[in-house]
Amino acid sequence: HSFPTRRSSDLYRRHIDLGSLPSGFNLGLMISRPQDVAAVYWNGDFVDSLGQFPPHPVWQWYPPSRVFSLPLATSGVLAIRAWKSPYTFASSPSEGGIVVPPLIGGFAYLQGLKNTQRYETLRGSIFDLFLDISTAVLAVACLAFWLRSRSQWMLFWLGISLLLGFYAIFFAPFSDPTF
Repeated sequence: HSFPTRRSSDLYRRHIDLGSLPSGFNLGLMISRPQDVAAVYWNGDFVDSLGQFPPHPVWQWYPPSRVFSLPLATSGVLAIRAWKSPYTFASSPSEGGIVVPPLIGGFAYLQGLKNTQRYETLRGSIFDLFLDISTAVLAVACLAFWLRSRSQWMLFWLGISLLLGFYAIFFAPFSDPTF
């Protein structure tokens, strides 16, 4: 669900009947990729939040999945309050809210599922990391060759442009985590 009406927050509420659960069962709720802040309530009681709501908001840009521990109950009302940060030039009208349906189940199972998602994300980004490191190595090599022959200005400008691109891709997104 997104916020097409440009409201900044929304409340998702659902009555859940889990049937009989074994004693000692650890109940959990997994929220994947909320945009941007989310708070979880179980039977009206605050459980935990991902980020901080206004007036002093704190949020992550594309936060990872999060597993919340819920008090054991066979039925109850699950409520998730979501808040979308102000739109920027890079925002899409479909942003905001809960993008992936939350999962409820065993806490250990959901932790394993979250770890599997993190592994898949890491595995999918290895090639991008290889390209970033290769770009940095090529930039340093260009600058080193330019230092050997200062008349080759093309090597200097190529090395500088590669280093600036490497910086913009690799370090600039981490400079302001509340963007």
